[in-house]
Amino acid sequence: MSDDRDLGLDALITRKDFLNATLLGVGGMLISCAAPAWAGVPQAAGDSWTGFGGAGDYARSNGNTKPVLDAAHRVRDGRYATLPSNTIDTGEFYDVVIVGGGIAGLAAAYTVAKSSGRSKTCLIIENHPIFGGGAKQNEFLVNGVRLVGPQASNQFGVPREGGSGIASEAWADFGLPRSFAYQDVDPSVGGLRIPLDNYAHMDGVNETQVDVGYFFDERSGAASATWIRNIWRNELADAPMAPAVRADLLRWRRTNGETTDEFRRRLDTMTYADYLERVMKLSPEVTRFAGPIVGLINGAAPDAVSAFAAQQIGMPGVS
Repeated sequence: MSDDRDLGLDALITRKDFLNATLLGVGGMLISCAAPAWAGVPQAAGDSWTGFGGAGDYARSNGNTKPVLDAAHRVRDGRYATLPSNTIDTGEFYDVVIVGGGIAGLAAAYTVAKSSGRSKTCLIIENHPIFGGGAKQNEFLVNGVRLVGPQASNQFGVPREGGSGIASEAWADFGLPRSFAYQDVDPSVGGLRIPLDNYAHMDGVNETQVDVGYFFDERSGAASATWIRNIWRNELADAPMAPAVRADLLRWRRTNGETTDEFRRRLDTMTYADYLERVMKLSPEVTRFAGPIVGLINGAAPDAVSAFAAQQIGMPGVS
């Protein structure tokens, strides 16, 4: 369309810009489309793109699903250059249209409403069943046990009362409390040092202040299934591991990276798994051990996350 060309939408863009902008915007076109996981299965048949959706309210909140990817390709191929023949004019008009109901989109809508004294109309287009974007509550059933974990919404700082800025104003407008109290720990847990955040327990990086439990079964070398607390405090001596694996884990743990730009650029040419196994010559067992830590923060496994990204989150060997 001529208006699109006037905006420069016919110009070539990088793949990164395409994924960061167009792909997200296309989500609005899918507001009436059913995501593959809506049928109640973790993954659509033959669909290697759409990830597992978990359980509970967010079971169908799968991020960028296969239909989103397909729609983005249709944009690339010019399928939406003209409106479809079955398009219905609802006669609705809005002062502002926001694509995406994540934190940024909701904040934009709040700003529109507040700055206009609620005189402006605002439409938020969201292709997921629940708003909030990446900030969500993940629920999974593992061996019949329901596990709950946050994503992109781990913790927050309460804005100072009477402070300026959108955060403080929104806090007051929404009537949110400004003081919180942690639940008392049940004495029956045996004096466990429970962290007050979602980071201190990862990889046992803070075993001097919190307790971290590790589960070992027959497949991992234990005579029988057992839990061991704080395996790093005595250099893995109590961990039922093969000596070679224990040695590799300790070398991984004790190795520091460099601080030069040349080293960082090199890290950006390979995955973290490549660095561990090909550069440091460590066992794949080390990569598997690091997997949950990298996945928790970066959202993907070490074989899909660059070594540079692993450095940014403080992973051993590169940091």
